[in-house]
Amino acid sequence: MVGVAIMLVAGLLWPTLDNRINTALVADDPGCPHSSDFPAVEGGRAERQELLCLVNRERAKNGLPGLREEARLDQAAQVQSNDIVARHFFAHINPDGRAPSDRIDAAGYPRSPLTGENIAWGEEREGTPVKVVRAWMHSPGHRANILQPGYTEIGIGVTSGAPTSVPGARLCTQRRLALGR
Repeated sequence: MVGVAIMLVAGLLWPTLDNRINTALVADDPGCPHSSDFPAVEGGRAERQELLCLVNRERAKNGLPGLREEARLDQAAQVQSNDIVARHFFAHINPDGRAPSDRIDAAGYPRSPLTGENIAWGEEREGTPVKVVRAWMHSPGHRANILQPGYTEIGIGVTSGAPTSVPGARLCTQRRLALGR
């Protein structure tokens, strides 16, 4: 009888314990504390700060200046993240044909010829900021976006969910745009 009770309690607690175990297996980047934390708040400032910290560390390793977070670009990125989850697609062009530059324009950011977008999603520990940025840095196109010397500002959107029905997933949309200075 004791064995059954322990199994039942372990079964009820497993989703919570599994999430804590999974995120504990991913180490923080030394310069970005909490970058391995699985986000608890949708679109939370803490996760956006961790993504910004990690992106700027990658840029610094390559002799590039850091990016500044910009509210209108955050808005454009958040709109895209929310839309991907709500309409279950995973692409830079949404089902209505709107591109990143369209969303940036709609957010009221000045038009620029230099734009870029990285999107990612992951379950549990694969959705932590450190794992998302690590994956981007191992993808030539995403890496080129992060290391684009002309970029000066960034917008970051984070949404709980995924383009498919996957519990515990996070979606991160990152947008950067040069000011043309």
